[in-house]
Amino acid sequence: MNRFREYVRNSGQTGWAVAGKALMGAMAMQGSALTELEWGYVVDIPVVKYFFAIFRNVNGWGMEVIFLAVAMACMFYLVRKHPLQRSPWIRGISLFFGICMVFGRSYQELGNWNYIFHGKLQFGLACFVIAGYYWAFQNGMILLKAAVDKWELSSEAPRRRVEKWLFEKHPFLGPFTVIAALELPFLINFFPGTLQWDAHAQFWTYIGALQPWTAHHPVASTWLLGQCLHVSRTVFGNDSMALFLYAGPQFVVQWFVFAYEVYMLNRMKTPVFLRWSALLYLTLFPLLQIWGFTVSKDSCYYVYLVLLATVVMHILYEKKVVLWQWILIPICSGVVTGMRNNGIYVLILFCIIALAAYFRYWKVYVLILVSALGVLSMEKIYMAQKDIPSGPIREMFSIPLQQTARYVKEHYEDITEEEMEVLSHMFRVEVAELSALYNPDISDPIKEEFLRNPTAQELSDYFRVWFGQFWKHPDTYIQAFLHHTYGYFYPNREAYFEGIGYYYIGNEQHWQDGYLDMEFAVKYQELRDMYEQGGYYWKRAPVVGMLYSCGFQNYILIGCMVYLLAHKKYRELAALAPALLTMLVCLASPVDAYLRYMLPVVAAMPLNVGWCHACGRHSGDEAS
Repeated sequence: MNRFREYVRNSGQTGWAVAGKALMGAMAMQGSALTELEWGYVVDIPVVKYFFAIFRNVNGWGMEVIFLAVAMACMFYLVRKHPLQRSPWIRGISLFFGICMVFGRSYQELGNWNYIFHGKLQFGLACFVIAGYYWAFQNGMILLKAAVDKWELSSEAPRRRVEKWLFEKHPFLGPFTVIAALELPFLINFFPGTLQWDAHAQFWTYIGALQPWTAHHPVASTWLLGQCLHVSRTVFGNDSMALFLYAGPQFVVQWFVFAYEVYMLNRMKTPVFLRWSALLYLTLFPLLQIWGFTVSKDSCYYVYLVLLATVVMHILYEKKVVLWQWILIPICSGVVTGMRNNGIYVLILFCIIALAAYFRYWKVYVLILVSALGVLSMEKIYMAQKDIPSGPIREMFSIPLQQTARYVKEHYEDITEEEMEVLSHMFRVEVAELSALYNPDISDPIKEEFLRNPTAQELSDYFRVWFGQFWKHPDTYIQAFLHHTYGYFYPNREAYFEGIGYYYIGNEQHWQDGYLDMEFAVKYQELRDMYEQGGYYWKRAPVVGMLYSCGFQNYILIGCMVYLLAHKKYRELAALAPALLTMLVCLASPVDAYLRYMLPVVAAMPLNVGWCHACGRHSGDEAS
């Protein structure tokens, strides 16, 4: 009691203020706090009537709310005098996360922003909930920092024999041995590999079973899959080994990449707790296991992009370039460019950012660009020789096409005859049908009906209409974008499509489709079922299950970025560029909350956290 009175006197806050914040935080995070308010007031007293109307829709019933409120009050008390309470960076990121939570909840449940902007009362309730989240995020992050300091989790010196063997005597070989030993059973049970549907379509494209070959999927990736299939049929007399010829080396390279990440954490003298966490995360997280042994352009892409980012980070940290890094850089750059069509743009932007921050390594960035452009040029030459046309240009227009479809759905009566004529020409279906085809989470249904490769004049006409409709109803365009991307900033949004990412060959032991004939080598389906169920258990587990959330992964990345900004480490942000650019690419992608697109962020997360710790270690504990 005396300590509480002292807290009240010294902190400038009353006990009632602490209790009020705790209750607001608890009610903000319980399910029924944020709802659409009914019109009408309980009383007609200025100001008071708004509080009555708001609290009428706030439900504080339930023992869970009591326990949550008590826990939050304790948290507020424990960190009441922490220096970070005054940090504008902590306040800013907490407010941003709070706003994201409210917008995300609104779009998930209503499909619009009515939880925020449906009248003054609704806006007041939204502010109430944002304030609750704000205090929860602010004090939660401060408590995490205090716990790390209190429990000496920031200790950088290995103490136990195992730690010294792993992180001092064998800083690369030790983690690699652990990763290989724990991943090998997975490789055996899923031998020769698992197949993702895009790769399945690429197999069919190469052998001419699906459609004429185009650059819709990366030509280099499709060619490589075709070569694996050719070798498998010629040398091994079956189709199954094609999966292993592609995914096997990829999986082993992933072991090296993840061991390299842990090695870099050792080099940067990050806390031993972080090194252990990174090793366990990179080894046991089912999502990375699954995708590492899946035949998919995305798997090869993220493995080599993370390897490139690690090499560049190593160069920046050690302030020198060695021979083996000169060898790895062009290999990684070429694979990243060849595996995904957007890879070249990520590399170009990364090099521009890195050049502005660390000009002295300009030769490294030139090598990256030359290697990437070289692969792109060879791909273009191959396409010309084989008469392979470019992919449909409509793939670039996910955002504007979603906005047009939402405009048709909400403002069909406002479309003029001239606009209707242009839109009717650009889409293969009646304009009115776009309303039914519109799916806020995925743009493919709309893109499929758009002209495959419109001319420059047709695109000019379309965007003239697009801009005109934007000025008439800008809120519709903003909402279309937010609804299509909110999952990347709302941790409670479940990942789209693949879920945890398991791909069986048709979920069967033996699979035939008329063109491909593949089967697993291990006949015991129960073993693979056990791995799959383990992945689902992980996803449902408290706290660690959130690692499957695109929003949660991005929160960690945004936290790393803000940490560097708070410590005035502006140049060091360049090392986070591959992950940050991946996040931006996701916003322009055709699917919301798609973990497959987020794999470079997921796989590089321990490395990014370690980099931030190393950069901020000598900047003081208090963010200015």
